[in-house]
Amino acid sequence: TQFMREFPDRMRVLTVGDALTSGGAWNRQLHFLGARWGSNFSLQPSFVPFALPGLQGQAAEPSTLDLYVNNVRTVSRPVNAGPFTIDNIPTITSQGNIQMVLTDALGRQQVITTSYIATPQLLRKGVHDFGYEAGVLRWGIASPADNYHTGFAAGSHRFGLSDRFTLGMEGELAGVSQAMGVSGTWGLLPLGLLSTGAAVSHSNHGAGGLLHAELAHREPKLGLGGGVQFATRPFRQLGLGEAEGTPRLQAQAQVSYAFASSITAGLAYVVRQNYWTPLTPNTAFRALSGSLSVKVGRLGYLSWTVNYSPTSTPRTTGFAVFTIPLGQRRSTSLSGSHGGANPSATVSMMQSPPIGDGFGYRARISSDRALAEGGFDYQNRVGAYTVEAGRDNAGTSFRLGEKSGYAWVQNRLIPTRWLNDSFALVEVPDTKGVRVFANNQYITKTNGRGLAVVPMVAYDANAVRLDDQGIPVEMNMDLEERTVVPMTRTGVLVQFKAARNRGVIIVLQLPDGKPVPAGAEARVEGADVAATVGFDGEVYLEKIDSPAVLNVQGPEFACRANVPAIAYERPLPRVGPVTCTTK
Repeated sequence: TQFMREFPDRMRVLTVGDALTSGGAWNRQLHFLGARWGSNFSLQPSFVPFALPGLQGQAAEPSTLDLYVNNVRTVSRPVNAGPFTIDNIPTITSQGNIQMVLTDALGRQQVITTSYIATPQLLRKGVHDFGYEAGVLRWGIASPADNYHTGFAAGSHRFGLSDRFTLGMEGELAGVSQAMGVSGTWGLLPLGLLSTGAAVSHSNHGAGGLLHAELAHREPKLGLGGGVQFATRPFRQLGLGEAEGTPRLQAQAQVSYAFASSITAGLAYVVRQNYWTPLTPNTAFRALSGSLSVKVGRLGYLSWTVNYSPTSTPRTTGFAVFTIPLGQRRSTSLSGSHGGANPSATVSMMQSPPIGDGFGYRARISSDRALAEGGFDYQNRVGAYTVEAGRDNAGTSFRLGEKSGYAWVQNRLIPTRWLNDSFALVEVPDTKGVRVFANNQYITKTNGRGLAVVPMVAYDANAVRLDDQGIPVEMNMDLEERTVVPMTRTGVLVQFKAARNRGVIIVLQLPDGKPVPAGAEARVEGADVAATVGFDGEVYLEKIDSPAVLNVQGPEFACRANVPAIAYERPLPRVGPVTCTTK
């Protein structure tokens, strides 16, 4: 349980209750009960905390500029003669190349190529990212030993000294144990992202120290990375029990390469060496892992993973999976594992539920424990329902689930699905069955009171609109799109106008029985109501009081028609033919 107060203008959040510590370059994320004050950039979705690449150039004469990010064209626009600047170029990968091509009217080209690094680990110059917390640590979460004890205070703070260097500081305090450290992250082109740091601690175990370093290089095809951390035996961190210790050495290295659009291979190595404790009698662990992913035409994707660990039993294990997409939400897979005590094969099929009303299902059969299980999910505007069943060597299980909620917004109470984030209560007065879209996704239909609840993204510009498909023709709908920006876990009332149309079609004919020519204007005598006559003498009029007199004016004639009393017993009644007597 927690209380949260957001400050969107400052991108800060105060949390009181159960929460997680901020973590950092070397300290761990832990559950605690207390208070936390920290930054949250998602409160302003348009704010980008890290630097995006930019380019400058000069055109000798009016030209066309084409911008390619990792060989994909993202910008094409004309530029005038003279200097120009392109800022905040959007990127998909954290590292790569940008190529700018200037083409003048004679076809002459000027090409500029540069490398970039854009990652949240590198803050823009002057940007702060921090979290400070204090309270009581939570131990043994989700276990019989779940409890709170050990008061603490901790904090981490990162600051962008420049667009290419971010300084970080962390500190922890719990009883007689204290630790603090400093770290730095550099964007080194074309090498990659380098992070290093050191920490010291003091406790009843003595004074200890820790060093760490990490390097990451990411390109569209090639990925390289590695890291290492050393710690002395007395070094202590928050969350360690008296019988636990920080590993003496942790190191990993990995490489991946995309040979083509359909083949990707990877290799990783991990080593961990512990100081001996009663809880870690095995002081060393090493493992080598290889992976290969292949796109099998239009059929699907085949992936293999093989692990070798000389310190484990068995030493070699493997896993393979073949995934076959069957549509936007449906897929099936075949998988198998070997090398363990019980090699297994599994076949599964699933369809995920839609964002709006609809259903999903899943089924799995495995040779491991003779397992067979399945489930069915259905959700509508008032709830989500689940049926699950399974059987294995231990017996049979059966489960039913239901989740729903109630929303109360401006004296309007409505049953709804389970809500765990922002939402909008859409109101279309007294109009049932109107399809409601949020961010171009169909969500649900309005109920008998003309109400519907749709999910929203907090602090972002959400588009809400109605679809007039299937709406009776006698209804006039307000179909203008609304933009909604809600706070976290709040509801917003979005109102649309709807009114029943009292329109009528009147069929006009001349005294000789021929229809009044199309294009003539029909005007209700004594009222500001007019319309144009269409084909076959038909004219559509709204909100006409009957009986009424129509004055019809054409290019070469004028006539007068007496319209009898109209019964609006059915939508859009049709009256006539009514003779229009020539004046």
